[in-house]
Amino acid sequence: MQYRSGGYMKDYSVEDNVYKVRLPETSQIQKINYEELLNEEQVKVVKSKSGPAIVVAGAGSGKTRVITYRVAYLLNDLKMRERIILLTFTNKAAREMLSRVGSIFPAHYQIVWGGTFHHIAVRYLRQFAEKIGFKSNFAVLDNQDSKELIDLSIDELSIKRDSFVQVNVLLDIYGLTINTLKSVEDIIFEKRPYLIKYIEEISRVFIRYNQKKETSNLMDFDDILKYFYILLSQNQDVKKEIVNEIGYVLVDEFQDTSPIQAEISYLMASRENHIMVVGDDAQSIYSFRGASIDNMLEFPKRFKNAQIYHLNSNYRSTRNILSIAQDIISKNVEQFKKRLKPIRKSGETPWLVPAIDGREESKFVVSRIAELINDGHKPSEIAVLYRAHSHSMELQMELTRANIPFAIRSGLRFFEQAHIKDITSFLRIIYNPEDEISFRRVIKMFGGIGNAFAATIRVSFISSRMTLFDWLKSNKISLKGKAKAGFDEFAGILSKIEALSEQKPMEILAIFNKEFYSDYIRNHYTDAIERISDIEFFQDFVSRYNTLSELFSELALISNMEIEKNSTVERNKDDYIILSTVHQAKGLEFQTVFVIGLCDGMFPTMFATNKMRNLEEERRLFYVAITRAKDNLYLTYPNSIMKEDNTLSIKKRSRFIDEIEDIERKLKIIQLSYEEEE
Repeated sequence: MQYRSGGYMKDYSVEDNVYKVRLPETSQIQKINYEELLNEEQVKVVKSKSGPAIVVAGAGSGKTRVITYRVAYLLNDLKMRERIILLTFTNKAAREMLSRVGSIFPAHYQIVWGGTFHHIAVRYLRQFAEKIGFKSNFAVLDNQDSKELIDLSIDELSIKRDSFVQVNVLLDIYGLTINTLKSVEDIIFEKRPYLIKYIEEISRVFIRYNQKKETSNLMDFDDILKYFYILLSQNQDVKKEIVNEIGYVLVDEFQDTSPIQAEISYLMASRENHIMVVGDDAQSIYSFRGASIDNMLEFPKRFKNAQIYHLNSNYRSTRNILSIAQDIISKNVEQFKKRLKPIRKSGETPWLVPAIDGREESKFVVSRIAELINDGHKPSEIAVLYRAHSHSMELQMELTRANIPFAIRSGLRFFEQAHIKDITSFLRIIYNPEDEISFRRVIKMFGGIGNAFAATIRVSFISSRMTLFDWLKSNKISLKGKAKAGFDEFAGILSKIEALSEQKPMEILAIFNKEFYSDYIRNHYTDAIERISDIEFFQDFVSRYNTLSELFSELALISNMEIEKNSTVERNKDDYIILSTVHQAKGLEFQTVFVIGLCDGMFPTMFATNKMRNLEEERRLFYVAITRAKDNLYLTYPNSIMKEDNTLSIKKRSRFIDEIEDIERKLKIIQLSYEEEE
């Protein structure tokens, strides 16, 4: 593909998803005045000498601009003739950076390779596949193909599936072993201790899975990194051939790299250690994916002669917002010490808003958003951020009632999520056993029952003309083997519900979760902890209703309002406010940011408070949330939530709020007034 930029032709090509800039030999080298284009900190990075270097780039400090000009400097000023590798976390980022390089100046005869770790790795693996036992035309499995191959491995090993780990969980464990360079045992002990009893079987499945891929000339997504690492670390001839053609390695978002990605970076640059890594340790928030903050913290120890640069000038946020962010992040021990320098003026004082509970918190947020929109703020420049998707449940309902359109970056709308639909379906079959969709959804969750048996069971119930509980006691259905065991488990749960003196939604849900669904989630989902948190918030919502009729009337109202809004109004994307977990919002910025659910147990999560390293990652996550805001920041929290046993739990506000120094001066503390409902 060719396009014209700045009066000259630039050739831009994609080969095996590696993005290259090819710049014509005949072009005249331009003199770039970096001092006019960049600040003093940025110029030091761009003009740094060769050798290992780490750039600690604070939030909003213009790191993308710096990387772009660093590549330009290598090409234009240092006249580098060898390959430059630019490793990014998305191919879009690579395309944008290389496009900017091409628009800065018409340099000469140089090829820059840019792309993700996986895409760069595939390029080399194709070339040297036979060195690691593959053919060059190896295929890369997609996620569904990987699941099917794991399934086949389990069947071939005759492992009983009834209580065994689900395939998506197995693939998650497999990926973590590769990315962290750890054993299966270590990953299970650290991440999923409840699966310890399956360690031997899981290991056998992975051995068979790898054998089947190797004999079929297949790799999965994680294998790409594994085999590229093996190629570089265990085959010295190949390593020499690869590294001798590489002049410089640049790594973006280094705080998000996994151990294997960091090692690959070092190996690619190992000829003369001409490597520059750019990142912000204060934004290292993806340990659950295998990323390690140690990659940044240990870089100066690994390379004793490494140059350390800091980009501290923040162009995004006001002085008042940055002051709060600085107070928070300064409490971390494991970090590069830093102090962001605001370029912008003080701006509005951020708000701190305590509320009685989650419902009142959401009412305040929606009310304030409506005021901002009425005052002329663009909805798409307003974001509500939260630690977990479940924390947005109340807000989604309140926004729907207020007819304020919203887009969710953090996944599906709360009630559309599979696990929430599972438990609402269970409640529905208690309320209306003739609901075929809910009945089939629930019964198929139990071991040994597929579509055919689900249909048989339903026909037996409908044709009996009995109540659900009477039918279960009548033993009018005959099943065998796994299907019988699954059905008996289902019937046992319903018999406990029948025994309740009052069949309140909260009590029904508590039995279902305790007897079945909590374990089901742990074995079926890679993000079990987050889904369990969602269910706890749903329980809080359910606790307000004394009958299933009341509950489903409210859910129907919300659903119908949403359907009506979507079917009658066509909107521009600028008309939607943004709802997002903090993780999903990283790298974005908004004029106005609300951070909600700021109480201990929610943000930070209760799972993070037992280890300093976990707590520090939560603090970094809060720092990321704050630094998404350009002009206005609102911090809110509920003082109470309803527990599973239908009792009120008083919540402490997040310890991170208490870490803000001189809080009454730096925050405008708003006391909400409440009118009694008639």
